[in-house]
Amino acid sequence: MNPVGDTPRLILALLCFFPAFALASSQLNLDLGGLKGPGFAARGVRLTLSLAGQRPASLDIAALTVGKQRFHDLHLACQQTQFTADRVVCDAGRLNFLPDLALRLVYDRERRELEIALGKEDESWRLSRRLGVTTLRVEGGRIKRFADWLLRPLPLTGGRVDATLVWQAGDAALSLEGRLREVAFSDVQGLHAGEGLALSFALKARRQTDWQVTGKLSWEAGELFWSPFYFGNEPRRLQFAGRFDGREFILDDARLHVPSLGEVTASARFDGGTRQLQAFSVATEALAVGPVYDLFVKPLMAGRLSGALVVTGRARGRMTMEAGEPAQIELTVQDGRVAHEKDLFALEGVRLDMIWRRGGEGEGQLAAEGGRFRGLALGAFRAPLRFTATGVGIEALTIPVLDGALILSHLALGRGETGWQAAGEAQLRPVSMEALSMALGWPRMHGTVSGIVPRVRWEKDTLSMDGALLLHVFDGTVVVKNLRVEHLTQGANLTEAEVDMGNLDLDLLTRTFSFGRMEGRVDVVVRDLALINGRPVRFSASVASSAGDYPRRISQRAVDNIAALGGGTAAPLKKTFLRVFEDFRYRRLGLAGRLADNVLTLAGLTAHDGGFVIVEGGGIPALTVIGYNRQVDWKELTERLSRIRQGASPVIR
Repeated sequence: MNPVGDTPRLILALLCFFPAFALASSQLNLDLGGLKGPGFAARGVRLTLSLAGQRPASLDIAALTVGKQRFHDLHLACQQTQFTADRVVCDAGRLNFLPDLALRLVYDRERRELEIALGKEDESWRLSRRLGVTTLRVEGGRIKRFADWLLRPLPLTGGRVDATLVWQAGDAALSLEGRLREVAFSDVQGLHAGEGLALSFALKARRQTDWQVTGKLSWEAGELFWSPFYFGNEPRRLQFAGRFDGREFILDDARLHVPSLGEVTASARFDGGTRQLQAFSVATEALAVGPVYDLFVKPLMAGRLSGALVVTGRARGRMTMEAGEPAQIELTVQDGRVAHEKDLFALEGVRLDMIWRRGGEGEGQLAAEGGRFRGLALGAFRAPLRFTATGVGIEALTIPVLDGALILSHLALGRGETGWQAAGEAQLRPVSMEALSMALGWPRMHGTVSGIVPRVRWEKDTLSMDGALLLHVFDGTVVVKNLRVEHLTQGANLTEAEVDMGNLDLDLLTRTFSFGRMEGRVDVVVRDLALINGRPVRFSASVASSAGDYPRRISQRAVDNIAALGGGTAAPLKKTFLRVFEDFRYRRLGLAGRLADNVLTLAGLTAHDGGFVIVEGGGIPALTVIGYNRQVDWKELTERLSRIRQGASPVIR
């Protein structure tokens, strides 16, 4: 309730105007009904005066509206009052909505001076009006007292204010300065919280033709969490200057300085009648990209690929908005670096130049001095960007990879009805398998790898492929079909696919894995393949000799390893005369398996004496390998493969 307005003056005038009437009885009751003035309306106003003893008095208001705030059942009681023609004094007063604060009110009618003091030992609120100057001084004021009026959505739990507000009616000038300290708030959902916040502020306004306004706001200390964003204990400073004509507020110059980010300038025009932001412009000359990304992008992308990026660089740019919509964005990023937090990939020397206009028109250029993907070195690249109404596209992008290149084409990234989407095509020019396998930490492979990636789409965080992925490896072909990766940018992704490998060179393949030497060619068919985080959990697969005429030989070590994988035995081989041969001829080989519930069920070419034939001998010298364990624990099998890969002697059980 504002006691400086017309209503208190009217009440005080009544008190002074009717002293003679008052002396005629022991109590005076005045029902004033409703009162209205600039910015307020009161209903059910009742004044009660006791004319005996210490002359207590009370004022009741059934309903009071100030601006958009409404109050009900307000009650002011004064234990001691003095009424003279020139002076009204209320001592030991209490307001029912501030019961812990003692009130003193003094009004000098001749000088037209008013003083109201509310307070207790560690808190003081003093309002005075002299010579047309109204002053409010607050020391240690509890913010919670007015938080429900002005900060209703904020669940405030603590905080003090020290401030001075001066209003000079004659000069139409206002000044406010002070400091908020020990501010704390939190909601029950834990989505909004502040702790130890300290902010200083200063505001000056003077009415000439329009109101001229300048101000400063400094965040001095404290932490703030406003889901999903967190602002730590770092000083921030905001300065601004603007004008207000009673309807429209024009922010001419605002400057926000944050030591870790840099400085941002802004201007704006806000229509108070329609409550719409008509125009807005923000610009920066040297903004640190990393802190901006960490503050505003990562919290929104938690659990996704973009949330796992480490970004650095400097940015210069400008963004303008008109009628609440972005109108133009100009951005230049220099000396940028983008890397995965787990060191999966990185791009160095990133530079981005772009301009975007409302309607989707725009162009730009993306370049990098190099980088790496896992262990693969990536060369420098440069690509033009083309903005459209729905997103951004790259027509062609060539990234050197080792001694080959990855060519991306028809790339498009945009936001559709189901969220962010991406699509594109790719081609891998021949890359040395030896260089590739060494870079990725795989067993050394021979030959080259190349391939064509058909149309690939990413939507709802699922990667799917139209057509087939074709790779050339181990002198044969690998065709991947029905590829689908769910939760691509999150943990625990699921990959499903079907794979056909044709005419693979066994010599290149077995040399890669220290399997023991084999000559020949094989076809591999994998169906119903499912991997979680790259580990197989389900598949049905078969390996068989390819059709055709080619050398077919198998070394003793390869025989041992095949027998070990199939649960068969070749150990007696070393106890016979066959040990003098380093390798043997074979007619064909075949092995099939189905993985389900961590158990691999095996089968061979044909059944034989309670087992199954894996390698069928033929020629001189010839050897047949027979497996006997039709079911193998998947974990145990992978351990056997690991030992074979490391070159250790197989353990046959």
